[in-house]
Formats: sequence, C-alpha cells, structure tokens
Amino acid sequence: MDSGNSRKRKHSDAVAASPLGMLVDAETARDFQLSDPALSAGGAPAGNIYSNLTLGGETRAVLGNVFYTTHNHVTPSTEQTAEEKRHEKLMETLAFDRMDFRRATIEPAHTRTCQWILEEEEFARWRDPAFRATNHGFLWIKGKPGSGKSTLMKCILNYMTRHGSECNIISFFFNARGERLERTTEGCYRSLLHQMLVAFPKLRTTIQIPQSLSKGQASSVAMLQNAFHEAVLSLQQKNLVVIIDALDECDQQEIRSMVQSLGSLAQACEMQGVTLNTCLASRHYPSITVRVCETLLMERSEGHTQDILMYARDSLAIEPDIQRKEILEQVMRKAQGVFLWVVLVVRMLNEQFDEGRSHVQLLDVTSNLPGDLVDLIGKIISDGAADPRLLPTLILIFSGDIMSTDELVSGINLIAGGASHLRGIGSAELPFMKRFIVNASKGLVEWVGGKFEDDPAHDFQFIHESVRQHIVAGGLRKLKPSLASDVKANCATYLVEWCGTSIRKRDANAARLRYNSDFIWYARRSIRRHLYTAYAEKTYDLKRLHDFPLQQHIQKGCGSPALKLSSSFLYILLHYEARRLDITVTHDLVRDLIEHCSRCSSTVQNGRTSMSCSELLLGRDLNDYCAGEYRTPLVAALSHMHHGKSY
Repeated sequence: MDSGNSRKRKHSDAVAASPLGMLVDAETARDFQLSDPALSAGGAPAGNIYSNLTLGGETRAVLGNVFYTTHNHVTPSTEQTAEEKRHEKLMETLAFDRMDFRRATIEPAHTRTCQWILEEEEFARWRDPAFRATNHGFLWIKGKPGSGKSTLMKCILNYMTRHGSECNIISFFFNARGERLERTTEGCYRSLLHQMLVAFPKLRTTIQIPQSLSKGQASSVAMLQNAFHEAVLSLQQKNLVVIIDALDECDQQEIRSMVQSLGSLAQACEMQGVTLNTCLASRHYPSITVRVCETLLMERSEGHTQDILMYARDSLAIEPDIQRKEILEQVMRKAQGVFLWVVLVVRMLNEQFDEGRSHVQLLDVTSNLPGDLVDLIGKIISDGAADPRLLPTLILIFSGDIMSTDELVSGINLIAGGASHLRGIGSAELPFMKRFIVNASKGLVEWVGGKFEDDPAHDFQFIHESVRQHIVAGGLRKLKPSLASDVKANCATYLVEWCGTSIRKRDANAARLRYNSDFIWYARRSIRRHLYTAYAEKTYDLKRLHDFPLQQHIQKGCGSPALKLSSSFLYILLHYEARRLDITVTHDLVRDLIEHCSRCSSTVQNGRTSMSCSELLLGRDLNDYCAGEYRTPLVAALSHMHHGKSY
C-alpha cells in the first residue's frame, strides 16, 4: 500500500501536465507569500507586470489573467458607438462600490505559511483532470471561525495568478461586515459576471442583462444567476477557476441556492467541454451537503498546525528559556487549530511581558485563558471594561457607518470625555490615531485604510466577523447592561444621544478644540437614521424629541436650501431618509407623534426657538415640503401610505 507521501507525489506528477498544474519549487515559496497583487501601498497597480485597460468607465489593472477594478467614473466619449455605449452601460449595471473590498483588505499570510495546501491530497485531486468524474472540479475548504480560511483563499488566488497561465480566474469574498451587496449572492453574481465580461469582452454581445436590473429583488438574483450560467457555458474549450470565500457570511438559504446552482453548472460544463474548477471556503456550519466534492478540513491538516506553531515561535517576543517552550506548548494545545486565537494570545502575552510579568506568571495567564475564540473575545472586552474608550469604539465600529479616522478618534474622545490631549492633532499624526484606535479597542479593531483606493472612509473594521457576532449575542452587556439584547436598536439609541451631544456642544467647543468639529460631520450625517432605527425597534421614547437638537441641526449642519428653522422632525426625516424608511414604521411614527402631541400642551425648548409639539410634528411653514406638493410632512406621510408607496 502506498504511503501518504507516495500518493501525494503521484497526484503531483499527474497534475503537472494539466492546465492547473502547479510545481512546488523554490520560486513557489516566494510566489505564495505575495500580498495582494493588484495593489501597492497607495492602492494603485504595482510594478511593471501590469497593463492598464479602460473598459466601461473603469481602469482594469491586469496581472496575468486576474482582473481588479479601479472605478474612474470616466465620462463616455461622444465618439462612442451605440454598441460601445451599451457595453459600458452593461458594465455599470453590474459594478458596485466595494466589490473587491474584502479581498483587498485581507492581510498577507505570515512568512512561509499556507504552502502546505499545495501538498494536500484533496487539493491535488481538485486540480487533476483524472478525478473530475468524482469531484466535478469542486473543492470545499472548511474550518473553525478564525482558523485562517480567508488568508488561505487569498494565497490560493495569488498563487494561481502566477502559475495558472492557461486558466482565467474570478473570485468573490463575502463580507458580513460590509454593505448589502458584499454579503449577498446578488453581489457575488454581479462581481463574478463583471470579471467575466472583462476577461472575455465578446460575451458582452451575447449575455442579456436588463439595464434596469433592480437591486435586492429575487427576480434580479435569478436573472444574474442565469446570465452567469450562460456566460460560463459560452466559454467552450476554455478553463475557468472560480474562488468564493466565506460562504457562511451570507444568508444560509441564499448560499444553499447558489451551491446547488454551481453544482448543476459543473455538471453542464462537463457535458459541454468547459473546464470549470470551483473552490469554496466556509465554516463547518451551516452544513450544506454536496454529493460530488472534495472536502478539506483545515484543523485536521498537519501543515496548518505547523503554520500556527511557526507564527507563534516567530511572534512571541519572550526571551528564550524553558518556560518559553512550555508557554508555546500550552498555546498550541489550547488553540485547537484557530489561528486568530493564537494571534490574540501572543499579542496579550507580549504586552504583559513588556509590563514586567515573569515567565511563570505568563504561564499561569496562558493556562487560565479560555480555549474558545468567542470566549477569549469576551474576556478581552471584560478585562478592558475600565477603559471608557472601549464601549464607544466598539459601538461606532459596530454601526458600520462610513467614518473617517479623524471622525472616529474625535467621537471616541468626545464620548469618553478625554479629548484634551488631542488639541492640535492633524492628518500628519495618522500613525498616532491608528495606534490610538487599536489600543482603545483592545486589539479587536484593525486598520484597513490605504489598502483600497476607492474607499478611503472605511479605515477601520473588526479584526474578524466573530467580534461582531459576539456583540450581537450580547457581548457588551458587562460594559452596558442594556446591550444584553436588542443590540442594534440599543446601540442606535446610544448613537442618537452621542450625536446629539456633539451637535449641542459644538458651539462651546469648536473654537477651542478641533476634535468635536470632526465628529460633528458624522453626527449630522447619521443622527436621523439612528433615531429612526431606535424608534423602529422601540428603544427610543418620543419624549426624548424634546432633547433633539433640531434647530441647531438645521442651522449648522444640513446645508439644504429646502430646510428652514421651522422645519419639523418628521419633515427632516422624510427629506433625507425617504428611500430608507419602512412604510409600516413610518405609519406608527406618525400615529405616535399625533398621540404624543395631543397629550402635551407645553412648549418644547429646541435650540434657540420655542416650538410646540404640534409644530415639531407639523412644521410652521406650510409651503416648505416638496415645493408645496404636500403642504406638510404629516400630509405627505399619510399620502404616501394611502397610495401604498415605499419611502
């Protein structure tokens, strides 16, 4: 019987002649450690291996046969033919912001790690045409949360970019922390189709996608799915590799439908001579059975375990002695194949060593750490409860709002009450602000700014989806008991209060301190949406409208000629948030406001103007809504609801 190494050699030899052949040599180690090949430090294509194509209002940085997007929003030339304009419109229909964001922000693998995947039998069979009858070109990599699946998938993508010369490679990395299209199969299909039409321009004349394709509708997803199938089956004798990461960060039913669809597509490709290789990655749950598939479990791979040990040895900054060896052994026993657990623990041990802890004390600390990643995150939050910066940092990141580094730092300090040391801070101190935010979050937030040129405002995110999920499950309850449940709504309530505080304090602080003039921009953009969310989830009492800085909000922040000091709260909400509002919630809001007005006859001191509750609802100027179309916001809301319109 062949040994495991013998079987691997046979698979490697068989694959060498195939289109997906990858020879493991000295150059492999270097190639496999590439950071994102499409981006240099400034977000632009790096090196002289690129060619630039202008397609559909975008610059495509081309490395080998993998395509990356830089949106340029180029005005179409008047000399374009009707066909060229149709193609450009088609590309614009598919594209969306942050289409490549998750892939671009995954950190490069630690030196010399991830190379083990090339020697795994499942990976070799996936590449070997001789096994297509038993796997249909499907490989599913599964692992625990934080085990390093996304890093591995990016390494696979980078490696195949260099070595899969006869293959065309397209990819999508789901991102639960991102916007809607980043975490839905609709966004996945849009991105994959967009990449295919760049790789194969002739498909633009044959693929039919309505220019009026609506976002978020089931019919749109079905049309995109059919268009993707049509595009793949049109490749004839060409080879296509599809890499999709983090399936568990999408809705389970959507993923079930997509996986089933990809399985059917793989069978159709077999019959039509199209070579399609699909590599998926996800957690073990949700469990989706694929009858014909190679499955690779990361925690069972000795190579993955050796990668974790290599990282721990390289990163643990404790002077070598016998206790250091014991600490490493204990870390490896408790890690259970979860790379992120080791990253967090090594950082913690290094900090405590720098603070003067002895090896014996560090060994005791390690033995008392929880072995589960989520429990470890909970311990980090609990241990940092005394720092007033921790709660606002986690809530502001949890909100998912677009926020610059300046706004985030100033907001944390405003809420935590410690802004005096930020006087005079400017953009030149960006490294300081990055360290400040990472420290305030106790290492649970990471810097991603500067990696994605089109999206400079998304500077920070949680280090892993597990952090967000822990917060949703009530992980902040030790910091604020009210956050044990209804986390989204209660966070929105805190954000309303913090934004209101910023607006009210601006006059007193702006001339003296720069920090509040940064956060004020976020407060003005976001307070209406947070207030509406909190109301919709029943966590905001309408009596708090008395404290809403309405007049200051209009006078100093809105910048719209349609708004006046007499504008009501409901008018402002409708004016700015019309497309976001749920008709049922708005109906309840109008009803509750009318009931509240009928019970309250006193006046409300709101900014510099005294307003009655009825005026707060109805507004004083009957002609300031939609150029007089509806007369008042109340009439407008009732009219929309009567006609069944969605805001």
